[in-house]
Amino acid sequence: MTAYRCSTKPGREWPMNRQEMKAGQLALDRKHGASFLLRQALLILKDEAAELPCGDWLDYLEQLTAMALRLQEIRPAMAAIKNGLQVFIDGMAGLKAESVPFEPVDSVARLVESILHSLDLKFHDTVMNGAELIKPGDQIISCSFSATVCSALIQASAAGRSFAALIVDEQSQAQGLKYGEMMASALQAGGVGCDLVAEDRLDSIQGVSLGLVGADSVLSDGSLINGYPSLQLARTCFERQIPFYCLCESHKLASSYPPLPLEEGFDLIPATYVTAVVTEKGIISFP
Repeated sequence: MTAYRCSTKPGREWPMNRQEMKAGQLALDRKHGASFLLRQALLILKDEAAELPCGDWLDYLEQLTAMALRLQEIRPAMAAIKNGLQVFIDGMAGLKAESVPFEPVDSVARLVESILHSLDLKFHDTVMNGAELIKPGDQIISCSFSATVCSALIQASAAGRSFAALIVDEQSQAQGLKYGEMMASALQAGGVGCDLVAEDRLDSIQGVSLGLVGADSVLSDGSLINGYPSLQLARTCFERQIPFYCLCESHKLASSYPPLPLEEGFDLIPATYVTAVVTEKGIISFP
C-alpha cells in the first residue's frame, strides 16, 4: 500500500472558509495585474494541496480541480487567470489518468512549479521582444501599470538605448491607487527616467513616437482589456498616426469574443486602435 505524505487529521474537512477567504482576497486585489494574480492562485493551490487529506487520491485530485475551477472565476475579465489555471486543471486530469501510484502532494507541487517556470520564461521572452520595439531617440508613452512594459523599458535602457518615457497620470483613482504614479516609480527604481503627463493634457503632447501598454486580456479579434485610461491613450495615438503596441504574454489571449465582462477602472480598446500585439512568440496576427 502506498504511503502518501499529506494531511491525515481525522475528521478534517476541506477548508472552504480559508479557501474562500484567499479567493476573495484575490478577487478584491486592485493593486496587482493578471499575471501576479495568476501566480498567487497557483500558490494557493500548492498550499492547499499540502493540507488537503488525500487518503482517496482520486477524490483529492477532484477537490483540487474544483478549487481551480472556482479560482478561474474570481476575475473574469482577466484571461490570464482562466488560461493559466486551465493548465493546472489539465495537469490534474493527466494525474488522474496515470495507472501507477504517485505521491499526490509532490506531484501537485511539481505541476505548479512547472507552470510557474513556464510563466517566467514567457515573461522573459516577452520583455526581450518588447525591448526590441524601442529605438534610440524614441519617445514612449504608456499608462496604467504593466510589469511587462516596465521591464521592457528597463531592458532597453540597460541595452544602451537612449529614449524618453511619458506616463499618463490618470485623474480617477481606483480604491486610492494611482497606477501611472506606480509605473513611474517602478521605472525610476529601475534606472529609467520618465515624466508624468496629466490625463487631461494628452491632446497637447508632442514628439511621441510609440504608444506601449500591457493588457489584462487580448480578445480574439485583437481588441484589448486594460486599465484606464488606455482607451483615451489608444485613441490619441490612432488619431495622430502614432504606432500603438500591446505587450503581453500569450496566456492573456482570450479564446472567445464578445468581450469579457469589464470591471470598474478597465477599458476596452478596439482592435482598430492597436498596431500589433507582441508576446513571447513575437507579433500575433488576428483575423
